[in-house]
Amino acid sequence: MEPRVSFGDKFLELTVPAGIVKRPGGSDARIPDVTGNADAKLAPVYGPMVSRGGLQVFGYAAVNGQETYKTPDGKVFPVNVAVSSITNVPSGVVVTLGLVRGCKIEVEPGGMAMGATGVEAKSEFVPGKIKELRLGVNTGPGMKTVKDIVIKDLPVLIDKNQSEGYMLIGQKFIDTYFADGIYAADANGWKLHGRAPTELLMEIKTRPKQKP
Repeated sequence: MEPRVSFGDKFLELTVPAGIVKRPGGSDARIPDVTGNADAKLAPVYGPMVSRGGLQVFGYAAVNGQETYKTPDGKVFPVNVAVSSITNVPSGVVVTLGLVRGCKIEVEPGGMAMGATGVEAKSEFVPGKIKELRLGVNTGPGMKTVKDIVIKDLPVLIDKNQSEGYMLIGQKFIDTYFADGIYAADANGWKLHGRAPTELLMEIKTRPKQKP
């Protein structure tokens, strides 16, 4: 089978021989063509993933202007943002304590802690905020132009029991910033496909300069 991605209501279209496709009950009625709703405020994009430490993460990600962060023992790590099927918090974003410390993510003063299942096990979460999140995506003709989705003042929940540095984005985040999102793999690796608000797409030349 040869998969094709359609930006519809959360479904994946597969191209298969016509003779094997039948409606439930045996009807021979023709399956309608896939159609999409054009929206000038949304642009088709995909976020290419790379493999780091066994995780599929965005090839480019920056939190509060940092593409990397340093741990107390002096080790430098990249900012890792991964797609998660179980992250269902209000903003769709969970960050670990390690990333909070390394990228200076704000913890909401007096924020009420809540219990839930974290990155690995039962954990405690507190609310926080990222001043700026950048994710590298491909867009434009032939999907060959690289830009950043830039999101300001993003609410997050902080997993207090995980010291490693990760960010997990779930369905609610995808619905907001990657409309009609589909997470799929092809011969070139995993990608998060969707349609992003054009007002949030910025040229990569606007990326903050990294400190040596």
